[in-house]
Amino acid sequence: MKAKTAPAGLLTIRHSDNLDCEMTTPDQIDLAHASAFRLGPITVEPALRQVTAVRSETLEPRVMQVLVVLAMANGGIVSRDDLVRQCWEGRIVGDDSITRVIARLRKLAAEHGDGAFRIETITKVGYRLVGPITLVASTQPEPLQVAGSAVERPKPEQSHRLSLRQWLAGGSAVLAAVAVSLFWSNRGTLPREAAPLTVVPFGTSGVPTGTAETLQSAMVSAIAPERFRVVGGTLPQAGYYLTGRLVGSPSEITVYPELHVPGVKTPIWSPQKTYPHGTLLKGIATQLTWTARCIVDGVNEPPLQKPAAATAGWASYCEENSKDVYDVDRQVEALRVATQAEPRFVTAQVTLAEFLGHRAYLEAGKAADTLRAEGRRAVALAEKIDPDNAEVYMGKAVLTVPSDFRGRDALFARVLSSRPTGWGFEFQHFAYFLDQVGRQRDALEARKRALAINPGNTYDILLSAASLSRTGRYQEARAIFADEARIRSDRRLVDRIWLRAALTGRDWDKAHQLVAALTDDRVRAAMAPLVAALAVGDAATARAAGAAFEPLAKDPATLSGWTALGLAISGRDQAAIEAVRRLFATTGPDALDNLYWPEFDDARRTPAFEALVREIRLFDYWQTSGHVPDFCLAADAPPLCAKLN
Repeated sequence: MKAKTAPAGLLTIRHSDNLDCEMTTPDQIDLAHASAFRLGPITVEPALRQVTAVRSETLEPRVMQVLVVLAMANGGIVSRDDLVRQCWEGRIVGDDSITRVIARLRKLAAEHGDGAFRIETITKVGYRLVGPITLVASTQPEPLQVAGSAVERPKPEQSHRLSLRQWLAGGSAVLAAVAVSLFWSNRGTLPREAAPLTVVPFGTSGVPTGTAETLQSAMVSAIAPERFRVVGGTLPQAGYYLTGRLVGSPSEITVYPELHVPGVKTPIWSPQKTYPHGTLLKGIATQLTWTARCIVDGVNEPPLQKPAAATAGWASYCEENSKDVYDVDRQVEALRVATQAEPRFVTAQVTLAEFLGHRAYLEAGKAADTLRAEGRRAVALAEKIDPDNAEVYMGKAVLTVPSDFRGRDALFARVLSSRPTGWGFEFQHFAYFLDQVGRQRDALEARKRALAINPGNTYDILLSAASLSRTGRYQEARAIFADEARIRSDRRLVDRIWLRAALTGRDWDKAHQLVAALTDDRVRAAMAPLVAALAVGDAATARAAGAAFEPLAKDPATLSGWTALGLAISGRDQAAIEAVRRLFATTGPDALDNLYWPEFDDARRTPAFEALVREIRLFDYWQTSGHVPDFCLAADAPPLCAKLN
């Protein structure tokens, strides 16, 4: 399903004959029954008094009430008298009380909204909230009602005539089907609603009583209902259904899921997946449900009548893609199967193009050219069929040669002006590009926008946390990493990004623990004494420890971001820049993200840094695009920045 976000300024309502927008209001705002909504990148949950961008913050009751009243006005002016009546129960209050609450909301907008909304003062009249308002379904699972032999959610049609004000003030029973009449921009058409996925309790053997029911419940809640409708049931009534078996042993649990298409006896997906004993059922449920969602999305994409081989290839891609750490080669092969079986399968074609572009970064010469040529053929076919598809231009951007920063910038302008993906992928890809060119603040904003559309994306959550760390907010980041580590069946991705953030945040105990989890023996052996020296502030020992990274940087088998970091953090600046140069040549532009962490502050002042950015045409991009890197905005910017004016 697509995102439902209004354009900046006011809420846009379509199908106005089905939505009553009358502005009638109860005298007192009841937070307990007020529904969730979004203000740009911020999710507001009145019943919990919480606002969430990357992390959650709890507001005072009065502050939340005022925010809800302003949002319900939908861009209209709210007088001070109205605020007193609805938020202070008509009591006599001084102007200072209202001013203090408004100041608190403006602080919220400045700290988390990044300009997405603002509170305007209308002199001698009142206040109004200006910004994009998005109605979302309740974050609490709706109670399930038994109808016959199936368990289903209440029908949404009965609530279609709730006004915007009623939705915010007490429409928590409204499902995402209501919000489908709200469109996030003036482009494109409303998305086709996907068929629901019914999760039937799995059969069990050798697992505790209630495990199947717990897994079913976790699957139903794994994806927010406005993103994809997953329901629990004993028998599928219509649409797709997921079932299978759970087999336990003292050391592991094996899952045999089966995803069925309506009217087809043979499952379209029936793998065997084994997890170590102690893996959280929530993690298993999330992986299974998101794989099934991905498969269903592909099956529902045109052409609807696909050969079985195309569906099987797409299912294999989805299964690999649901892993926290995936294999690009396996994804490419699975997508090749899907597109060869059905060349008109646009989603598979553009996805294949993107992965071929990433794979080309790891090659050189003719091998890279061959991969890019294949990717361009795939994306050209997709563009011919669907020229307004944002993913077509994301594929083109990935296939662009690494040093063409201006070319990718222009393509992302086209991405953001094309039909949205509905899953925030355009913002996610744009954030990666912004990371490469040193625009960290813009990258964080892009990820916030991606998370506002698709809150459960692991990469955006973790990389947003990393951005918090490198801007001095490590404690916030640490809480995010800890949350993610608890729910992931495979912690490798979390641990890698957390280690990077822990070093920047000087969380030495955690860094020491995470270093032990590094998989490369030589890198781990070099990093451990360096972290130990940094933990006690022994600069001389740290510099000596950094010598171990120099041979690692010269060996392609051990050259990595960790190698470059070890050199930079130990004060070997020129060697660190040279390591990034080699990484860029062998792995592509994502290697440049290393340059913008605080540990590279001194390295960015060296002639070697200027020589690198000139050589790869990054300097040219900064000079001609009007976008300088964030480090040039600092008071102690390196000398290079003066040459960009």
